[in-house]
Amino acid sequence: MKLDRALTSYLKDLVKSGDLSASTIRTYRIALQSAVRFLDSQGVGDTEEITPRHLDAYETVSGSTAHGQNQRMRVLRKLLEFVRHRRGGKNNPFDGRKLPGYRSAPPLRHTRPSADLLKSIRGREPRDLRDRAMIAILLDLPPMSTGTLARLRNDDYEDGIVRVDGNLYTLKAPARRMVDRYIQARNDALDDDEPSHLFVSFSRRSYGARLSSAGVCRTIQERRSEIETSKSSKSSK
Repeated sequence: MKLDRALTSYLKDLVKSGDLSASTIRTYRIALQSAVRFLDSQGVGDTEEITPRHLDAYETVSGSTAHGQNQRMRVLRKLLEFVRHRRGGKNNPFDGRKLPGYRSAPPLRHTRPSADLLKSIRGREPRDLRDRAMIAILLDLPPMSTGTLARLRNDDYEDGIVRVDGNLYTLKAPARRMVDRYIQARNDALDDDEPSHLFVSFSRRSYGARLSSAGVCRTIQERRSEIETSKSSKSSK
């Protein structure tokens, strides 16, 4: 079956089955479109033409981490299984192949805030909405460093899906709403002058510039200090 046709048929089947959420289906679509583009660059236009050699090549470029490789290879395998079982395809280059394993990287210091920290931020200023969005992402996704969060670009986020070092993650609905509200407030504050990176500074000195790794870490520390100060004030009364 032609790759484009296989992709369209598979996504339609996922929607029809109702087994997966719309966000998960979007994640599948993005991952499979990436796979189809890669295979097309290798001269492969049909699912019957895919060989283990193509999988070896795709595995090395499908994600910069083992997690990304595992995720995208797993989705591609599901597509080929669909073609075999539902459309009479015969080829399955995944036969006998183990998917790459992975371990979540340990969090760096100051990058794994608590849910209480998120709840403590109640302001409506762009800075407040930014901090809530950053913390929501850190809580929703696998542990990441402040540098990784600071490097996220505008096009790394779309419709609740975040691309981190080549890996695709779907945010839960509350986190997605926080990020969307922040982006709207940020664009309004910058007069719709869309910045290159997702998180920006709102300080006088670097207004609108990319928020640095140190800035992310400092922001979380300051928010933690605010909580401690609030607790101290209440206990002293």
